[in-house]
Amino acid sequence: MDNREIWVIGMEDVEDRSAFQRISQMRFGHRRVPLETIASGVQELLQAVSIIFSKMNQFVKMEEYSLEEVSLSVEVSAKGRVSLLGSGGEAGGLGGLTFVLKRKK
Repeated sequence: MDNREIWVIGMEDVEDRSAFQRISQMRFGHRRVPLETIASGVQELLQAVSIIFSKMNQFVKMEEYSLEEVSLSVEVSAKGRVSLLGSGGEAGGLGGLTFVLKRKK
C-alpha cells in the first residue's frame, strides 16, 4: 500500500451540504490526505462514468454518433472525497481536477 500523502485545500466535508450555498457560507480547510484515498475516489468515479457510457446506447443511437471527447470536472474535498462538479465545474471558481478523455485515433 502507498503511504504517501498530499496537501489538499478544499471545502469542508459535511454530510448535509446543501446543493445551493453562497460562497460566503462555505468553509474551507486544508489537510494531508493519503494518495490512496484520492485514487480510490477517482477510480470509483471513473467506473461510474464507464457504466453511464455503456448505457448510452439505450438513450441515443450511438452508431449514428461518435463520442470524441468527454470532460469531467472533479472536486476534491479537504478530507479527500472526490465529487463530480455540475454545470461545467464553475462552482464559484473553485479548484479541482479536470479529466479530458479523448478517443484514440
